[in-house]
Amino acid sequence: MREMKDSGVVSIGMIPVEWKAIKLKFLFGDGNEGLKIGPFGSAMKGKTLESGEYKIYNQAHLINNDFSLNRHFVSEETFQELRNYEVKPGDVLFSMMGTIGKCRIMPEGYPKGIMDSHLLKAGLNLNIVHPQYFVYAYDKDYSSQVIEQLLYSSNGTIMNGLNSTILKNVKIAMPYSLGMQRKIVNYLDTKCSKIDEIIEKQQVIIEKLKEYKLSTITEVVTSGLNQKREMKDSHVLSIGRIPTNWDVTKLKYLFGNGDDGLKIGPFGSAIKGKTLESGLYKIYNQAHLINNDFSLNRHYVSEDTFNDLKAYEVKPGDILFSMMGTIGKCQIMSKGYPKGIMDSHLLKARLNEKVIPEFFIYAYDKDFSNQVIQQLLYTSNGTIMNGLNSTILKNVYIALPPLEEQEEIVEFLNKFTKNIDDRIGVKTKIVEKLQEYKKSLIYEVVTGKKEV
Repeated sequence: MREMKDSGVVSIGMIPVEWKAIKLKFLFGDGNEGLKIGPFGSAMKGKTLESGEYKIYNQAHLINNDFSLNRHFVSEETFQELRNYEVKPGDVLFSMMGTIGKCRIMPEGYPKGIMDSHLLKAGLNLNIVHPQYFVYAYDKDYSSQVIEQLLYSSNGTIMNGLNSTILKNVKIAMPYSLGMQRKIVNYLDTKCSKIDEIIEKQQVIIEKLKEYKLSTITEVVTSGLNQKREMKDSHVLSIGRIPTNWDVTKLKYLFGNGDDGLKIGPFGSAIKGKTLESGLYKIYNQAHLINNDFSLNRHYVSEDTFNDLKAYEVKPGDILFSMMGTIGKCQIMSKGYPKGIMDSHLLKARLNEKVIPEFFIYAYDKDFSNQVIQQLLYTSNGTIMNGLNSTILKNVYIALPPLEEQEEIVEFLNKFTKNIDDRIGVKTKIVEKLQEYKKSLIYEVVTGKKEV
């Protein structure tokens, strides 16, 4: 068993006696090869292009580990003006805003370009540190030794921004020997590749289960449980053929009248500057629908504002629709949550007696069925709309069985979706455990606690 010593860094702990805990500034090159922050945003303001020869590299490329993502470009003239911020193969790029603790090595084979104001770049001293060892040791998705130092630097909360001074003084554990670093990299490359392969197989199964769930629900809410009965053409492409005793109806005929009909959230200006961090009267928004969680803490309004906007109150049983960005989502407002109002990105409706709310959710929500989202696609000439309005929503079609059959379908789908969700949950936990194992393995190896 190797002899260990205290690194002097809480997040690193004990390291082999022949290793060191070294500040990053000693691993960077000098001068132009050292650490450099991206240009001020104003330097590129109004100069970005949708395509071109000279690319702007940003945090998305690091977070997704994909430098091929098409984002923004600059002209040759702007590129020459900002040549000091050029990103070259072998540069280590660091995220410095929002998602900190991420780094990647710029690979070969991508367009010339510059970094934006949310990145830092550094050239490593290759006589001291192996580039891939550095990434394993620094990146928060691989090891916790750096991100925890950043946490401590910001009094227990992840910083919104990183700067060169903080980065230079972060420490990583590393062996003096480049040969040992290469050995560690080869070991981790092999191990991580095998783990990633298993994770990918589990994720394929998860995606297949999700596809099976979506296709089954779509089939059931458009064709019913008995596939052998007589069918007719719905005359709606995304619905197809339906049982002869079913109807096809526009949503407007399923909404109540007057105050129970369809209502759009208030103008953003109505609650601008009036939001509170806590209170009795909650503001419900798209995040509550997307996550299917009305308990999320977001924003609140005072009693005076609530009373002023009482017409936009959200009540149990209301159907809430997302209308901006993530369209095709809806949820039933549940009992037991604080009184509140919807924001400007939601619509609400109260359904009439023609449809069971749970059946409506299965038929409309894009996570359950394809019949509505495909109509929205067609409405917007093949691309998902950025926004939904009441006119479009009212004229969307769904297949509608008799009430008794709606009840049967809801009962079947509740059991079916629970079964599929349970199976997805099992696979998701396997993925999470593998990811945790991978991260702990890397941490143990790059801090010398596990010998390779």
